[in-house]
Amino acid sequence: MQPSWTQANFAGWPGRLVISVPPFPENSGHTLTACAAGAYDSYWRTFGQTLNTTGRQNSIIRIAWEANGNWYQWSGSNPSAYVGCWRHIADAINATADPDPMLDWTINAHYSQNPASHNPLDLYPGDNWVDIIGIDAYDHYPPSRTLAEFNRQANDIGGITWLYNFARAHNKLFGI
Repeated sequence: MQPSWTQANFAGWPGRLVISVPPFPENSGHTLTACAAGAYDSYWRTFGQTLNTTGRQNSIIRIAWEANGNWYQWSGSNPSAYVGCWRHIADAINATADPDPMLDWTINAHYSQNPASHNPLDLYPGDNWVDIIGIDAYDHYPPSRTLAEFNRQANDIGGITWLYNFARAHNKLFGI
């Protein structure tokens, strides 16, 4: 909520920051369900005001990234809670940051442990809340030893090309 090390360290830098933010502190008892009910909105409004005071409204804010995995406490095992939480965060930031920052919804590439459908699009917050659709694609897993392997993985659900096509169909920027 308060200015971070990144914002202070890059205070005079003219570039655009990419700031990844969890929906709540981990290991704190906070939940997606409470977030979706608006319990943390005041913190996110403060975060938006902090963007104003640090002159970083032009930042890209990656909210609750890789929720299609199972390694974060905000993993999307409950899609409606995840989507509701994401929307509350986006609305709170946009209500206070002026102008609005770019909000980035990012999945982890390839297989989705969450949600139960294994389709990460079931976690998409919606066009009204998302500016950038992104993917965290790591080149070590699964390996692409041939062009055919790469193309298959890229076009499968959760692949780079598959998500790029989704982003283009929704007139969104795409980030890798």
